[in-house]
Amino acid sequence: MNTLWFTTGTLCNLSCEHCYIESTPTNDRLVYLSAGEVESYLEEIAGLGLPTEEIGFTGGEPFMNPEIVATLEAALTRDHRVLVLTNGMRPMLRHAPALLRLRNRFGERLAISVSLDHSRAAEHESLRGAKSWQPALARRAGLRPADSRPRLFAEHGIGIDATDAVALVLFPEMGERLDVSEITVDC
Repeated sequence: MNTLWFTTGTLCNLSCEHCYIESTPTNDRLVYLSAGEVESYLEEIAGLGLPTEEIGFTGGEPFMNPEIVATLEAALTRDHRVLVLTNGMRPMLRHAPALLRLRNRFGERLAISVSLDHSRAAEHESLRGAKSWQPALARRAGLRPADSRPRLFAEHGIGIDATDAVALVLFPEMGERLDVSEITVDC
């Protein structure tokens, strides 16, 4: 699938030790991406007839961006699939009514991926912080999440088809001793 990724900003409600852009509650090095900026790229995609099928949003925490809902709607109204990577905590909950409206309007084209960094709570929280496990598991009702831990599905009753490449988003394991592709400014 041809996906265009946007980083919505570097601010995040968490301070994860493994964050690729060192997002924290105080890191605002990358200003928020505006809905107007995204609209410009969407117009360029349409004007050039590019084969972009999906628009992905990551951060920081995308739901801390005050224009995130307008941005998602802009991509959805242009018939793109939309994938949002989130930690599934309070910033996302503030937008729950709007997200459910988008879900009702655009259906399966909106996917919310709640990041899980391990299959056990203690290990996940050692990376994401205390009290981050339960909210990540709970933020699934009605939003058709994608998920990064298939072995959790049966144990926690998560209804995701592991053979569906759109519903299941797998990212490589990261670690200092592993040789994995890195996101850089040269990408």
